[in-house]
Amino acid sequence: MPRKPATFAAPVDKSTASSVVSLNIFGGKLSPEQMRFNKLLARVDRLTHDIEASRALGDAHRPMFMKTIPPLELRCNELMREMIMFLDQRLKHESQKGFTAKDQQLAREIICSLTMVLARSGDAAMQAIFDAHSDQSFDEIARERAAEMQAMFNDMLKGDTPKLDPSATAEEIMRAGVERMREREEAQLEKRNARKTKRNQASRDEKGDAAQHDPETVLRTLYRQLASKLHPDRERDPLERDRKNALMSQANAAYEKRDLMTLLRLQFMVEQLESESTVGMATEKMAALTHLLKEQVQTLEDELAQTQGQLAHEFGLPPYASFDAPSLERSLNDQHRDLQIEVSQMEYDVARVTGDVAELKRWLKEQRKLLKQARETSSMFGML
Repeated sequence: MPRKPATFAAPVDKSTASSVVSLNIFGGKLSPEQMRFNKLLARVDRLTHDIEASRALGDAHRPMFMKTIPPLELRCNELMREMIMFLDQRLKHESQKGFTAKDQQLAREIICSLTMVLARSGDAAMQAIFDAHSDQSFDEIARERAAEMQAMFNDMLKGDTPKLDPSATAEEIMRAGVERMREREEAQLEKRNARKTKRNQASRDEKGDAAQHDPETVLRTLYRQLASKLHPDRERDPLERDRKNALMSQANAAYEKRDLMTLLRLQFMVEQLESESTVGMATEKMAALTHLLKEQVQTLEDELAQTQGQLAHEFGLPPYASFDAPSLERSLNDQHRDLQIEVSQMEYDVARVTGDVAELKRWLKEQRKLLKQARETSSMFGML
């Protein structure tokens, strides 16, 4: 029997080669400094490609995702609400024959379990039903969870937790805590980079060439040389003027973003940076350009992490999962399959419980057995 094709299997370019032309500007035997420079250029190239590829991957899968996953989630919520309303109404007619105290208690547990899911999304009606059947109100449980989350981050961050509104939920506290941890990691990295930059600056000062080969000065000089060559007002040919105007716009954007890779590439396009002059580049200038490339690598790494993190959240990938074509397609197909199974099971359950009382009792008996097995399994793992 032929295998059913996966729902999510958008064609993706599997090539590992960058779509951006590599800028390897040194030929012949390379010095260690030149090798580091070329390695950083390749890293910038790779990161730029990965960012573009991640966005393209999200764009390729988004239409099918929106067509399949949200409708199934909506159907699940509708079925949960239907089950809740039926059991809630049944409990209001406790005198019906055969509906024992055990049956009523289990029905309340099921109602609380289902309404908790919907109430967390802001459904006030479901919160009211939860409060009617639970020993603790929804707000009391939410405050307890928030306090536990706050205590956990207080311990992890040694009290350096963000100031939030007292009514903040556990989810809001978790997001703020994770963001604070990220900020601290970035601050530590910036301190390390600042110390390293200071050491490098001191070394350049000792050579008496700091002003000329400071990273900012080198970047500015590179931009000015490029601007002088590309300035469209100096061009009489309309077509050439348009071409230079487009290139100048790229140069302006690159300079504003400190994008050394693009500035170097534009230099090559106008034949202003030749291999001979680059090979003979002063060590101090090479160090300054290398410093700028390291900054750009860090910026691109942050952008890649943020882009993939946002896409992973959008498509419901597990925390810390890799964001690549195989992982995304596997996760989306798993989500689709699991939701289809859940919808089918819930439709079957709703049809059973809304039948006669005898069928409802049989269903409750099955749920009681499943709940007992789940608790025993949980207890067994708790002892390991």
